[in-house]
Amino acid sequence: MLNRLGQGVGYDELKKDEIINERLGLNVNSSANLVDLINSNSNSGSGSRTVEEIVSRFQEKSENIVSESNGKQMVNLIKSFLGLNASLDTFPNILREFVSDQKLDFFKKEIDGMEEFKNAVSSEMDISKFNFNNDFGHSIEFYDGVMFEIYDQSGNIKLITGGRYDKLLNILGSRNNLSAIGFATNNNNLSKIL
Repeated sequence: MLNRLGQGVGYDELKKDEIINERLGLNVNSSANLVDLINSNSNSGSGSRTVEEIVSRFQEKSENIVSESNGKQMVNLIKSFLGLNASLDTFPNILREFVSDQKLDFFKKEIDGMEEFKNAVSSEMDISKFNFNNDFGHSIEFYDGVMFEIYDQSGNIKLITGGRYDKLLNILGSRNNLSAIGFATNNNNLSKIL
């Protein structure tokens, strides 16, 4: 996804006209009446989607243009953000510095949330050995909040993996919401240290 974003996204007016000409064989300078033009052109096969759906998607891509240079800037920003990694007690300050350096004015709510999380956890335990990593994630897609791993005292043997999954029951068909945090133990590693 980041590679694609770095190459630019969407179609400008010139590219739109080229696509209309190349794919549909229509010589037009405007895509304003594209649905009518496609419907009147008997050679336009649309497969399982309606002409309206195809045109709507095409127009959406032409309204949400990201140039290659802007795409590269976005990719660098995302990679920098994912590279943030620090102990939980210092992470809010690191996030605050990142936001200031990148001039991201809209990020205040997230920093406040991180500060609240740090304070809530630190009121219950020593957080100096907790690490927060923006690039941390599990391959399981139902997690939709904080994810965690717990290691032995050496920091080398993973004992527990888990996270928050507020939408899991909805994904499985439930009509009710249930907020939950769950985890799985790595019994092989637990047996090694017991």
